[in-house]
Parts: sequence; C-alpha cells; structure tokens
Amino acid sequence: MLIYQWLSGAFVRLSLCLFLVTELLQISKPKQRLGVLSFLGASMLALMSLPFSDMQFLTFLSRWYFPMSAIIVLVLTMVLAIVALVAGKQQKGRHHES
Repeated sequence: MLIYQWLSGAFVRLSLCLFLVTELLQISKPKQRLGVLSFLGASMLALMSLPFSDMQFLTFLSRWYFPMSAIIVLVLTMVLAIVALVAGKQQKGRHHES
C-alpha cells in the first residue's frame, strides 16, 4: 500500500508540473502543447537515464542543490517581503489622502 501511495503522489506531482509549465507558457494549440509535453517527457527520461551513482547524487544534493535552494528561497522571501512592505505603505498613503 505504501509503494502505491508513493508512486501515485509522484505521478500527480509530475503531471501537475507538466500541466503548469504549458499553462505558464500559454500554449493553447493542441499540437504545440503535445510537442512541448513530449519534449519535456523525453528530457526527463534522458536525464533519469544518466549513469550517476548514489554517492555522486548525494554529493550533488549536499554541495549544490540544497544550498542553492536555501539561497533562492531566502532571496525570494526577502524580495516578496520588500514588495509587501512597499505596497502596504503605498496603500496606507492612499487611504490617508482620501
């Protein structure tokens, strides 16, 4: 039962990701959408087929992926906080002018 849930969750996440990519790129024509989805699917299969050992993968995760993810999340959070503060001040200034 546990393996089924894990595989179902992975399938749903990948499907949702592929759907969102085509939506964000605003691809509405069925042939173009099929082409982009086929390209993305083939790219994922090619990347998954690369011969990496477990130790190489763990090294990549610990040296690059996790630190870069933390930096990106931190910078994005700071940018969104600044945008929220600026928008809040502008909103507050408009309220007092009325």
